[in-house]
Amino acid sequence: QNVFLSDDYNSSADVSVICNNYWTAVSDQSWLKVTPSNTLFGNLVIKITADQNIGEERNANVIVMSPEKIDTIVVTQEKFSGILFSDTIVNIGANDNLNASIEVISSGVWIASPGESWLSVTPATPVNGNGTLNIQAQTNTGSERSATITVISDGLLSYITVNQEAGTNSFSDLQFDN
Repeated sequence: QNVFLSDDYNSSADVSVICNNYWTAVSDQSWLKVTPSNTLFGNLVIKITADQNIGEERNANVIVMSPEKIDTIVVTQEKFSGILFSDTIVNIGANDNLNASIEVISSGVWIASPGESWLSVTPATPVNGNGTLNIQAQTNTGSERSATITVISDGLLSYITVNQEAGTNSFSDLQFDN
């Protein structure tokens, strides 16, 4: 039997096992889980679940073993298609820690735009495949602020939120006596 799974996290399929005896099912790859994983009896359904694939198409075997027979289920998970970030929310200091980096995993070409004049990103030119997005903020002398970095990849938009702490000259730091 063949099973095809998407590249998504927790992509899964249910497979019926028909057996008149005790049996167990195991995967030969760590990225593919089989539940239940204990010894079972009779006709049951197992769930085959894959971790997210961030690379090329990959294959695994689920081996179903009983005293009478050994069967193999061949599982194919499609190659990664899209874009992923190590973080989608970045917190930056007001006066120090003004830089951050995000790892980008992409199956295509991507480019990022900072969205606010106080924020810059590099590289500022298109990148093909995986890379690092470097974020730099200007010192903040006002109240807390946020910006949205827009990343375009294969015609799709993805977003990263950057929050910057309030500066020391912010009105929120002032106290008044009556």
